[in-house]
This record gives sequence, structure tokens and C-alpha cells, in this order.
Amino acid sequence: MHSIALWFFPLLVFLIIFFLLVVPKNRKLKNQYQKVRNVKRGDDVLMSCGIFGKVIKLPADDVAIIEISKGVEIKVKKIKIVEVLGEETEINKKISKKTRKKRK
Repeated sequence: MHSIALWFFPLLVFLIIFFLLVVPKNRKLKNQYQKVRNVKRGDDVLMSCGIFGKVIKLPADDVAIIEISKGVEIKVKKIKIVEVLGEETEINKKISKKTRKKRK
């Protein structure tokens, strides 16, 4: 009976740690993968290097061409997209207002 109790406690600790740390992380990664897979033309995105941009082309399943400034396009792997911000974000609204003011 004593040896069963010795094995039960470490097993219980392992299961608690597993469900508190590993399962939520896997769920988050799966959710991010789905968002990146479903990215579409016109979406604003944040890349892992901290650059914001707008998806303008999707030439392949794992590649996206992103416009980071007017006339500046970069080709990136989709896996480097950290967050899909949607079609029109507050950041782009502010940027477009500033560029409109500068042009006047």
C-alpha cells in the first residue's frame, strides 16, 4: 500500500502540470496556426519581427507577399505571421490619416 502512494503523488503532480502548462500552449499554437492558414488578401498582419503590414498576394500555401509601406513589398513565410489583425485596424487607420495629412 505504501509503494502505491509513493507512485500516485508524482503521477498526480505530472498530470496537473501537464494540464496547466502543456495543454493550453498546444491549444494556443493550434489556434494561431488556423488563423495563419486562413489569412486572406487585404488582412493586416503582425510578423514575428514586429513589422505590421497588409497581405496583398498569396502566391503559395506557405508564402505571403506583404506590403509594409506604400510601394514596399516583402515576401515572407506564413509561419512568421504571429497575429492576423483583420482587414482594417486602428494602427492602419492612424497611419493612413497621417499620410493623408502629409500629402496635403
